[in-house]
Amino acid sequence: MSPLYKKLLLWFWAANIAVLLVSVFVTNSIGRAVGNNEPDWDHLANEAVQRYQSQGLLGLAAYSEELRRSRGVDATLYRHDKNLLLRRTAPPLRPFLPQLLAADRLVLKAGDGFWLAGQTVTTASGEPLQFIAMRGPHAPHERRGLLLLVQIVLSLVVIGGLGFAVARSLTAPITAIQSATRKMADGDLAARADARTAGRDDELGALARDFNHMASRTEALVGQQRT
Repeated sequence: MSPLYKKLLLWFWAANIAVLLVSVFVTNSIGRAVGNNEPDWDHLANEAVQRYQSQGLLGLAAYSEELRRSRGVDATLYRHDKNLLLRRTAPPLRPFLPQLLAADRLVLKAGDGFWLAGQTVTTASGEPLQFIAMRGPHAPHERRGLLLLVQIVLSLVVIGGLGFAVARSLTAPITAIQSATRKMADGDLAARADARTAGRDDELGALARDFNHMASRTEALVGQQRT
């Protein structure tokens, strides 16, 4: 395996590893930030009441399922301490349910990313209902599309940056050899590839050294002929 091939292969591996590490770090950071943020309980409560008023219990049940799937929020409405959806109270919520039902508005953070909320909401007819909601610490991520976009952009940026570095690493010595060749063709027999290019330990360095050796021989032969 040639040195240049090894270098290109190592750069390719480094680019992929860098993309993987950066993507994982940013994805986890965004996931933790979003997962720990408090949901907008007022907005969710109002939406629940609107859905219940416009579509009844079926609409409320559908909305509750939408919240569970898209945001990891388990929510319902209570009337006189009775769950309108006739569901069993989730075990993590049971110890806090009386406290949440008794408050006009109460939000509890029971752990990292674990939220409980109770809020009194009023229907258009003036009937008071209690919005009760819970979001666990392992809720489905709300912004999968954003995370995917971030990963794609990061991949393009990192691979593009490393690709630029690789391309510059390869084109710089080629340009140096090409410049020396043109000078020599124009009659400058003292033209040589610079020491940095000739000192490379790959095929391009070998080419620069061969060129310098050829140029030295040519200069010497021409000098002998002139004398």
